[in-house]
Amino acid sequence: MPAVDFVYDRDCPNVKAARANLMRAFSRAGVTARWKEHEIGSADAPARVRGFGSPTILVDGADVAGVQRGAEDCCRVYEGSKVPSVELIADALVRAAEGGAAPGPDEPAPPRNRWKSTAAVLPGIGVALMPKVVCPLCWPAYAGALSAAGLTFLMEDRWLLPISVAFLVAALAALSWRARSRRGYGPLG
Repeated sequence: MPAVDFVYDRDCPNVKAARANLMRAFSRAGVTARWKEHEIGSADAPARVRGFGSPTILVDGADVAGVQRGAEDCCRVYEGSKVPSVELIADALVRAAEGGAAPGPDEPAPPRNRWKSTAAVLPGIGVALMPKVVCPLCWPAYAGALSAAGLTFLMEDRWLLPISVAFLVAALAALSWRARSRRGYGPLG
């Protein structure tokens, strides 16, 4: 049976939702629901739970999101949510129940919704391929749309490279946005 600690701050607005996700995760993992709750800043909180933000769920002493303790107690936001997801908690509970360790900082949890970050490069690829792939079919539409916007000069070949570079830079910016919260920039998330 994994040892589960729930670390919270009584002023945190996300405690109730995190507690509900913890209950659902126990049910999904098929593990008996037992955990200890520790309030941040409490004198009787053990040293192993200090330095984590609110809300944090530790399974066998490891954070379910693979984050190490910090020097300060603070609010905590998870990737894509304000609380750890049911799947993230359930995965850690199942691994711990089967004898595996929860992911640590050297072994990050598997990323979720990878398709969203991959889809960010599609506009750049589309603009680069647009004149080569679909030009016989869509040149009248491009010409009409650009002339209506007063941008007919963009139909010239000399603008293809700068436009492609601009869209690819925008795609890279979209990939690198919040990359640090996804454990690094290589390869951009």
